[in-house]
Amino acid sequence: MHKRLSEIVERLEKDGYVNAKELAQCYQVSMETIRKDLHILEQMGIAQKEYGGASLSILSLEKRYDFRKQNIEKKTEIAKRAVEECRQVNTIFLDAGSTCLQCVDYLNRLEDKNIITNSLFAFESLKETNNVFLTGGKKRDKNQALVGNWAEKFIQSVHAEICLLGSAGIMDSTGPTTHSYQELSLKQIMILQSDIVYALVDSSKFAQNGLHTITDWECIDGIITDHLLSRQRYDALKDRVNIIISKED
Repeated sequence: MHKRLSEIVERLEKDGYVNAKELAQCYQVSMETIRKDLHILEQMGIAQKEYGGASLSILSLEKRYDFRKQNIEKKTEIAKRAVEECRQVNTIFLDAGSTCLQCVDYLNRLEDKNIITNSLFAFESLKETNNVFLTGGKKRDKNQALVGNWAEKFIQSVHAEICLLGSAGIMDSTGPTTHSYQELSLKQIMILQSDIVYALVDSSKFAQNGLHTITDWECIDGIITDHLLSRQRYDALKDRVNIIISKED
């Protein structure tokens, strides 16, 4: 997807709204071109067109992986902090969320860990300094995750000390959410089979939400997020779940 669309998505995730006239002036293109861009983003479930512009689609269809590459700096910051929690454990569930994938580089610096994942991206990138296990199941093209009964049976047969869980968003929700019905039950089983569960949620997702609630906050040991989380968002949730804010490098 071309650069202008990616930058419009970044604006939507940052501000929640974009003005069509301002975008046309910024990129020196016609209003018709911007309207087409916003139509594409609406078709992808990322934006919702409004009079004069578009807003971020909160209950949207899940973004494809190319668009999930937004906020890499935030996700890398979270990943570094999350893997610090893994140093003293032996077995780790690594979910297929985009922030979870950023954990791979840091997990590769550890040794002698058992890492179990349903992510083809993660499995291909994790080094043999650890024991890496891939669940069976059906490939889900949107994020290269394995899902279905075979994947669930595999997770049910093992136990992890810690689970690093992805989330589509948490705004006004009773727990972490996902857009994917296919991944919902697998995430729930990962939680049940883990001693400790951390949801990895970048600060932009505090203003977003998914279609399905994975579990209640009572079943989550903490949210790990980045240093750009606003005080308002932190205060709104701090009494319901432990929030761990990572440090900027």
